[in-house]
Parts: sequence; C-alpha cells; structure tokens
Amino acid sequence: MDTAMKPDWLAKYRENNQQVFEAKPVKKSKYSSITQLESLLTKPVKGAAIPRIDMQGVEVMGLNDAVEKMPAQIAQILSKEEVAADQFEAYVNSNFNSGHVIIVGRKAHKKKIAMETKLEEGALQKSIIIIEEGVECCIVNKMHGSGTVLHSQTIYLKEGANATICTIHSESGSLIASQQCIVEGRGKLTNNNCWFGPKTARARVANILNGDGASAREYSLLYSGETQHFDINYSSVHRQRATESHCIFKSVLDGESRNVFDAMIRIEEGATGANALLECHSMILGEKASSNQIPSLEIKTDDVKATHSATVAHIDDDELFYLCSRGIKKESAREMVAKGFLQSVSYMLPQAVRGEIGGEIEKAL
Repeated sequence: MDTAMKPDWLAKYRENNQQVFEAKPVKKSKYSSITQLESLLTKPVKGAAIPRIDMQGVEVMGLNDAVEKMPAQIAQILSKEEVAADQFEAYVNSNFNSGHVIIVGRKAHKKKIAMETKLEEGALQKSIIIIEEGVECCIVNKMHGSGTVLHSQTIYLKEGANATICTIHSESGSLIASQQCIVEGRGKLTNNNCWFGPKTARARVANILNGDGASAREYSLLYSGETQHFDINYSSVHRQRATESHCIFKSVLDGESRNVFDAMIRIEEGATGANALLECHSMILGEKASSNQIPSLEIKTDDVKATHSATVAHIDDDELFYLCSRGIKKESAREMVAKGFLQSVSYMLPQAVRGEIGGEIEKAL
C-alpha cells in the first residue's frame, strides 16, 4: 500500500497494531512450534493482486482507492475490530502493503459470488468485504498461495444483512491469516472455513456480534495429512443484547499431522440474553497424528446461555468392521467414514454451496 497516502486514522491503526506486536515476546505454546512461526515474519513482503469479480452489484477496488473514496466508512469498520489476538495478527495489520475492498450492494441480492484470491510468496495483504444493509448473498473465496503468505480480512455485515461466507484454503506453503467478521443489528452470518492446503498455518477467526439480535454460525472443517500443522484460534464475541452464536469445528488428521483449536465464547457486560454454543470434534486417522481442542468461556453478565463441548477420538473400529464386512476394502472404508464426518458440516451450509464444499472434501481425501 502506498505509504505516501496515509491518513491519520490509518496511521494510528497501524501504530496500535505495531504496539501489540512489540509489546512482549510471542506467547509460548506447548502445542505449536512458535520458533517455526516466528520465522515467517522475517520473510520479504510484496503486494498482492486485486481479485476480479464481474457481477452487477459488486464493486471491487484497491484499498488505496477505498481509503481515498470512503475514508469514514473504512475507518469506522476498522475501529470495530477486536484487538489483535497475538503478535502474528498484529504484524499483518501494522505492515500490510496491499489490499482490496469488496462492496456487495442491492443489485447482488440473493446472488452467489465466486472469487479467487491468489497470494504469491511474501504477500502481505489486508482485505475488507462490506455487505450492504438488508442484502442477502453467498460468497465463495478460493485461496491460493505459494511459499509464505500473510493475510488479514475484515468482513462487515450492515444492519439486516444475511451473508454466507465460504473460504477454501488451498495455499501450498506457510500461512498466517486472520478473519474478523463484524455483524450489526439483526444481521445473520454463516461463516465456513475449509482448511486443506497449508503446510503450516497460524490463523485467527473472530465472529463479532456488534448489534442487537445479530447472529453468527461458524461451520468449519479441516483435513490434514503428512506433517501439516494447523494452529487455529476462534472466538465468538457477544457485545450486544439477544445475540446468538454457534460454532461447529470438525477435523480429520492423518499421517503425522497436528492441529490446535483454541476457542472462546466471550460475552460482554451489555450482552444480556446472549445464547452461545461451541463444539469442536476431531477424528484421528494417523498413528502419529494429534489434535488439541481448548474450548473456554468468558462471561461478564447474567441472563445468558453458553455451552461448549470437545472430543478427540480415533476412527471407530466398529464402523470399519461393518463396512469391511460388506466387501469394502479397509482403506476405502476409512475414507468413507472420514468423508462422512466432514460432510456432516457441509450439510449445515446453504444448498448453493453444499456441493462445492463436498467436492473440495473429496479432493482433500
């Protein structure tokens, strides 16, 4: 991004994130190789191309242009983000040098929007998607990248908007990513992240319920094999009254792969009547694979409902025996059980994207 055109509010946004980045050493984890992740922050960075979307009612512009044309709106959206969860997210938000803004307007109401985001080695990008008031839409974003890529995304649903966001991660190298979804009053978000590609990934997903009656459904899935490593942080943040969230995260791990899913429901003082559910479940296929689920609650008010559950289990031998007894080879039976486990998440998504996500699961397995 052109640093010559940097309004005060954007400079302050970068500065605040830089302070988080510099505040203290990266938090150590017994589940993740922080040294490996830290090395990603020292790579050279370059700009990333702006995606093309040829559809009436969808406007795409570079972040520079958006800051110039609609500074008040961009500043307002960024001010509603959660503080960066860690030094990795803060690094991207303080150092991004390219980006784009996508605005989905009334003429794209009830449309399915397909896009591809291609990030080359060293990309350091910030993107914003704005769903206008009352608009209903579905966005499928296929993420591709080689080498080390760093990406921060903010999705903003105005009042009464209803959006399904599907992000298919097929990056082939190392990834640091954050996604903050901000939902205003009466807005409805269905968010789906499919984690397939990166060899190493550190990601943060936050669904922020910023208006009365807002709701968010997070239906996400992960497949990893060989020595892949995923470290994913999720949070649902209830800021206002009568908000609802439901997260279901399912992962299948083969080979020597590992994943960490560190998830939190946070209900703020003013969020009376909030209702939140968090579920995370892993199926282990590989003898050396491992999964760690860390659900937690932070509740600052009364008159709310919040529940979480987590399971980690090896593939069911009884299911395998049943399928093999019907003449199915053991390897095919393992694949069928794993596919059914992950597809149970895709069935919760709208019909418009269900088949596409199912196809991606087939390719991953």
